[in-house]
Amino acid sequence: MGRSSMAMALALVVLASIECEAVTYYVVGDGRGWTAPPNITAGFYADWAANKSFSGSDLLHFDYNGTHSFAAVSKEDYDNCAKVSPIAKEDQVKKLQL
Repeated sequence: MGRSSMAMALALVVLASIECEAVTYYVVGDGRGWTAPPNITAGFYADWAANKSFSGSDLLHFDYNGTHSFAAVSKEDYDNCAKVSPIAKEDQVKKLQL
């Protein structure tokens, strides 16, 4: 085997041993989507997430319809569970791609 063939074989071994982090796409709640009682039971989302290993590159899709709303708030207000005016509402958040 020539030097270039040996170098190529070594390069392939190194590349094959490097772990690639795959992106996983999750629909939160699967077929039920993102919903509220009485459509789900207490602990539903904890049970849904229990058998999954999430990583920083994963994508979570919150599929909701109709009567749900959400708002982006500051970390401080979230940590203090403060009811405040939102930073952005649903239609604005889509534009911000949070």
